[in-house]
Amino acid sequence: MRTARKSTVLILTFAVAFCLVGLSVTAHAQDVIVRWAQINGITSPSNVVGTGATSGVNFVTGYNEPWSVNWGPFSWGIGGGAKVDLTTGEVEFFVHGLALAGGDYIGTTTGVPEVYAAVVCNDWSTTPPITVGTSFVFSTSATPVTLSPEGNAYYSGTLTSLANNVECTTYPTNIAFLIVDSTTGNWIAYGAVPVAQGKHHHW
Repeated sequence: MRTARKSTVLILTFAVAFCLVGLSVTAHAQDVIVRWAQINGITSPSNVVGTGATSGVNFVTGYNEPWSVNWGPFSWGIGGGAKVDLTTGEVEFFVHGLALAGGDYIGTTTGVPEVYAAVVCNDWSTTPPITVGTSFVFSTSATPVTLSPEGNAYYSGTLTSLANNVECTTYPTNIAFLIVDSTTGNWIAYGAVPVAQGKHHHW
């Protein structure tokens, strides 16, 4: 009972923090913000997101087992969310109940103690002025965060290389958001569905 209560308090803390920080990142007059209101686990093992020659630079390969997200004991269902400010490079995400959905360690986070965010820009567009046929990955791999045994994780930080990058701002909904296993570099969850917003939108 104590563990369940602690987990409930933890995810509520994540949700409140997510909303509060969301208000601050929308304060810039010309910011372009992309949000994903839901986080889902990978269902097609080893799926590749992005196009190009170099792993981690142009594309990210999926984990070799499926993952799922438990939306928890809430009727309104919070499984996670993500937000990226393409103007400032601010990145934020949280996830609740992320666990393996196959293999020997099904239902656990075994083997994945830390995760980081990856933003894949120009995921599918072939229209200039962005680089035709090549994606670009911007990640927080230098600052991974803990994925708890309950499958919870929260991150908030800034990627300066992402800020005002034409490969991302030209088509702001042509972006994939991934949660990546910091040990293997394989993605285990993704954001759905990208929505670009101006400064006046709030969660």
